[in-house]
Amino acid sequence: MKFELIEIHTLETHEYNGVTHDLEVEEDHSYNIDGVIVHNSVCTTRKMTGVGYPQLSAIAECADAAHGVGGHICAD
Repeated sequence: MKFELIEIHTLETHEYNGVTHDLEVEEDHSYNIDGVIVHNSVCTTRKMTGVGYPQLSAIAECADAAHGVGGHICAD
């Protein structure tokens, strides 16, 4: 499997009123597709409990650690 890293220059939001599907694996809420772990929806732990770590910060720290050993991460 080959990956290509692409720098993101801008972000845009768009209204969407169509149907969406929320896939879920019982007792896990994540699944593995071709070796890539995909998480289900948004993390609500911090919102629901008041305890947790912001996802973007967690992803940035994991990326720094992975890059330090020549690895990469893929996050949603």
